[in-house]
Amino acid sequence: MSNTIVLPTQRAGEPGDSRAVSTGFPVPRRFRPDIQGLRTIAIVTVALYHAGVPFLAGGYIGVDVFFVISGFLITRQLVAEAAANGRVSLVRFYAARFRRLLPPAAVVVAASVVVAHYVLPYQQMKSLMTDVRYAAFYGVNYHFAHEGVRYQNASEPPSAIQHFWSLAVEEQFYAVWPVLILLCCLLGRHRLRYRLVISAIAAITVATLAYSVAISAGQAPLAYFSLQTRAWELGFGALVALTADQWARLSSGICQILGWVGLGAVLAAAVLYDEHTVYPGVAAVVPVAGAAMLIGAGMLRHDRTPETFLLERPSMQYAGKVSYAWYLWHWPMLILLPAWVGHPLSVWEQVEIVCLAFWFAVLTYFLEDAARRARRTAFGWIWAGALLSTFVALCSVVGTFTLPSLTTSGVARTALALNAPDVTAVQAALVRSIPIEKLPRNLTPPLAEAPQDAPPGWRTCGFADLNQTEIRPCIAGDASADKVAVVLGDSHAHQWMTALDQEAKRTGWKLVEITKGACPIANVQFFQNDLKREYRECDVFRRWAAAEVARLQPDLVIASQSNIAPWDNITDEEWARRSVAALVELAGSTASIAYIGDTPTFLTDPVTCLQRNLNEAQRCLVPRADAFGHFPDRYFVIADAMRRAGIGFIDSLPFFCTPQLCPSAVDNMAVYRDQGHITDTYATWLAPMLEPIFLGVPQ
Repeated sequence: MSNTIVLPTQRAGEPGDSRAVSTGFPVPRRFRPDIQGLRTIAIVTVALYHAGVPFLAGGYIGVDVFFVISGFLITRQLVAEAAANGRVSLVRFYAARFRRLLPPAAVVVAASVVVAHYVLPYQQMKSLMTDVRYAAFYGVNYHFAHEGVRYQNASEPPSAIQHFWSLAVEEQFYAVWPVLILLCCLLGRHRLRYRLVISAIAAITVATLAYSVAISAGQAPLAYFSLQTRAWELGFGALVALTADQWARLSSGICQILGWVGLGAVLAAAVLYDEHTVYPGVAAVVPVAGAAMLIGAGMLRHDRTPETFLLERPSMQYAGKVSYAWYLWHWPMLILLPAWVGHPLSVWEQVEIVCLAFWFAVLTYFLEDAARRARRTAFGWIWAGALLSTFVALCSVVGTFTLPSLTTSGVARTALALNAPDVTAVQAALVRSIPIEKLPRNLTPPLAEAPQDAPPGWRTCGFADLNQTEIRPCIAGDASADKVAVVLGDSHAHQWMTALDQEAKRTGWKLVEITKGACPIANVQFFQNDLKREYRECDVFRRWAAAEVARLQPDLVIASQSNIAPWDNITDEEWARRSVAALVELAGSTASIAYIGDTPTFLTDPVTCLQRNLNEAQRCLVPRADAFGHFPDRYFVIADAMRRAGIGFIDSLPFFCTPQLCPSAVDNMAVYRDQGHITDTYATWLAPMLEPIFLGVPQ
């Protein structure tokens, strides 16, 4: 291998002056129009995927293409500097990153926050402020990874700046990569050692790819958002830059083949992948390798290549030039504009939003270009970047404390205590709450706190989160009692724990909770949207829970579940049959079984509705026929199946709805904490209605 670097001039394809530096590998510096076109493919696939275009169900691979491009360009830049100077200037490198990336990002974040202030409900706006603080210092990817494995966040809509996770991954990569190159310079006596660098980068690439494959199936949020599972994608681009000499020696024919194959791999992944694809993992190798081949094949100039026919067209070049700003704008516009108009948008309307975002990107590019040309020292840009990030973070803190008040001037009300299981008294409370327009000023919990009004002990014991397959059972009720009851099911069983605890203490029962988020008792397998794969943990947990029940030999099993968990891949009758079968299997381990009917799960979030209609609460009344969304009959099918199987059934629907309507606030109580769960306050008020469970439910 030659110890000479050839540095061509900036004009593509022209053999200008060059200089020899004893380093070990070539670092071409010409402009690459094919990469600009590849940027266009990446942003278009991502944006149209986010818009819901059906034939691009795998369009999320565009982010992976961006990673490969970034790995290639940044490594080429660092290696060129090290080859020319024998060192890498970290100050100059980070200043260049801040100069290019921060101004457009700050503008988009600021605009998103301002618009969100007017169109998003309180809780979403509060969450957005938290996201902004993490995004300001490029740590938002790990924030989303953490939030993604928490079941209580499963029903929340995506953040308006969720797409900043990929920018955070790149910035974290930029924090490490130049230091690695610099260390190699120092070890090489101020001259870059090719073998050392390529060995280190290859090792990092292989290790992070292996880690990505290992955890993609089991820890989807972390695998999707983290640097340690994405670094290999940037590593692929880096390795192409480091092997430029080898790519340049390939024949024109081989380059043509590799170029077309690479382009085909990227497009095929965008079309053939979907939400069920375990990602990134092994599946990501296809678009990543495709992008790497396409970049490598472009090391030589030749005719009749993908670059000539597609990537180098003027439209592709211009779109690629503004791709960064386009990426920044498209996602918040897709999130905030539907909130502004008040209803979901069609696919074509969302495509129009993506096109509108392009023109915002064109305008923003002028800011990006002006910042790039601004005369400021490297240290000046670093200070400016640090101050800008700090300013954005501080603004998000201030924004959190200046959110609009959710209090009203409505008349204070008092809920009448239930002293017995009297459904007539509950119905009377529902009926007198229906005409209320202004929410009572003493609403409990306050709407700002309603989403957090869940039973205590979340994630500590009794209730298993998405990734957990076992949990330490929680002991409630009368711990010294001889009679033992086990609470079994998902979060819709867990939401009754405070009420069950109260009644168990009063009637002399020990209560043991064994529940798991999004894991119904019905023995069904289904795709878990938050984990982006089949929910295998639920199957394992069910077996473990059954073994625990057999070990405890309780006097009573109390079960409940969401009827919406597997969405639309099972009929009502089959769902009921499997639910009954799961409980019948426990009959040998317990003397009695009771089943609490599911609570309403609406198509829209009642808390959000109340937050938007403090003085027009009647807008949040839901017809009883719509209480269970797309499954209006499942509740009644299950009730009939349970009774026929001899399982005691608690009819909970009258606790929430009159024969006509379901209010979201009853007397001075907020009923729901999200789209499908009730507040702990309301559940506690209903506690006497659960007394029959411990006294013997009529079958």
